[in-house]
Amino acid sequence: MADTTQTSPTSAATLSPSTPNTTDLDLSLPNLSNLTPLVSIKLDRLNYVLWESQMLLIFHAHNLYRYLDPLVPVPTPQILNSETNTLEPNPSYTHWYRVDQILLSWINATLTPPIFATVVGLRTARAVWAKLTATFASESTARALQLRFELQTIQKDNLSVTEYLNKIKLIVDSLASASCLLTDMEVVSNTLRGLGPDYDSFVTAIMTRSDLPSFSDLHGLLLHQEARIEYSYQRQLNSNPTSAFVARQQPQHNNHQSPNRSQSHRGGRGGRGGFRGGRGSRGGRGTPPPNKESCILTNGYRANE
Repeated sequence: MADTTQTSPTSAATLSPSTPNTTDLDLSLPNLSNLTPLVSIKLDRLNYVLWESQMLLIFHAHNLYRYLDPLVPVPTPQILNSETNTLEPNPSYTHWYRVDQILLSWINATLTPPIFATVVGLRTARAVWAKLTATFASESTARALQLRFELQTIQKDNLSVTEYLNKIKLIVDSLASASCLLTDMEVVSNTLRGLGPDYDSFVTAIMTRSDLPSFSDLHGLLLHQEARIEYSYQRQLNSNPTSAFVARQQPQHNNHQSPNRSQSHRGGRGGRGGFRGGRGSRGGRGTPPPNKESCILTNGYRANE
């Protein structure tokens, strides 16, 4: 009869809660060669949360997390045969142990050498998983505090908008990998704070909005503002090239002209010095005036033509 082939509540109760049922025992064991390519990163000191997230997805997808879960009891190595009243090897434990050793080999294969050195000697996948969880819990907290400080003190300086925002996104992603998720408001406000004086009017306009833009929307707005600032600079450069030239050459001009200036003030009775291009140039003892190029650099117009 078909009903007699089903597991009765009584027979099911005799099994351990962690013991795989008959169907589980018939399933093939996980293949290490099939699992390893699914892990794109190896665990190091900085990427634990990313590594853990990737591993948990695989464990749950293949119904393997029960072998790591501390809440699931491990089958006993032996069971009592009710007919002979003797202890016999437990098939469920044999199956559990084989799967556990495969998982142990697989987890160890995803560790970098410095991390693997911290779990050498642990004999089960569950023990290794628990050790890694405990080790990186405190380190993740310290890392999150460091990253938060970096975000709160970041400055754009001479970076382009894209470089600046990429730097911020790297910090935000690293915080997420340390289980520290930030709101868009936190990210946007820190981004605006570090822009610098060139963006003061832009920051004021954004902060007076009823709702702050998202970080992704802010990227586009900042690119537009960066283009406006560059356009304004180019217009100023084209309208007054001499001033721009003077500004760029000012350090060289000061160093070059200081001896001439002191000489002109020591000139004789012939005039008031050579910089005005007047009486001093014809007075005899006065120092000759600077050349025309120097006059252009000094005053911004031709003084001796």
